[in-house]
Amino acid sequence: MGQRAYQSRPYTSGGGLFEWDNGLINRAPTPVAAGYSNGIYFFICYFRYVKLLKYIGIQICVVLRRRGKLFIMSNIYQKKQRFVDQRWRRKTLRLNVRDYSAPGFYYITICTLDKTLWLGNIANDEICLSPAGRIVQSVWESLPQRFPGMGLDGFVVMPNHVHGIILLTEHLRYNRPGQISKPTLSKIVDTYKGAATYLIRRTAGIPDFSWQKSCYDIIMRNECALHRTRRYIAKNPERWIADRFYTRDTMGNM
Repeated sequence: MGQRAYQSRPYTSGGGLFEWDNGLINRAPTPVAAGYSNGIYFFICYFRYVKLLKYIGIQICVVLRRRGKLFIMSNIYQKKQRFVDQRWRRKTLRLNVRDYSAPGFYYITICTLDKTLWLGNIANDEICLSPAGRIVQSVWESLPQRFPGMGLDGFVVMPNHVHGIILLTEHLRYNRPGQISKPTLSKIVDTYKGAATYLIRRTAGIPDFSWQKSCYDIIMRNECALHRTRRYIAKNPERWIADRFYTRDTMGNM
């Protein structure tokens, strides 16, 4: 009376093979035995099949799109692709509401790829520039000619990164005639990195030289922050070992 026995009549709705144990069939219970009404059981099966069909449809859209045979994607695939793009998109380091061509002081830090010590080494708390480091410094000093209306402030080259302060004025523009829009901080940094990379690969004998993507930037809000940043840049070689970008030189230099 305690154990509920199922009828031993053939079960054909599920298909497949069943095992017999003392006249009982070891199979999934019927909707009535499981406590479901026929309507609820039908809804559960329908929901499962709909999910399966959606998944199959998504995979078909992916295959057709990769082969160039599908030009109008389904809404399902669009939602999936939008989720993937948002998940793996690189997070921006800048403020969305800030105009980065507006006048002001901007403090930037640019690192070499994998923080490789390509730009020099520190000896007696002073930076000894390598040929690549000298190119980096000369390109920095040429930026006002590339972007009239731009000023330079504190700057230092470290073994694997550079710190600098850029001043953007109201007269900032490109040096090419006919260019109406103002250059932004990102455009200036990209130009600087591109020019330095080109010269280093061609003249400094480092064909693999590259910068890390993007850069760190801080907007100088007041004079106090500006003076504090200038002091940090000037003292940076003395604090190289304690620097967060410090990497030990495998050649024995500090």
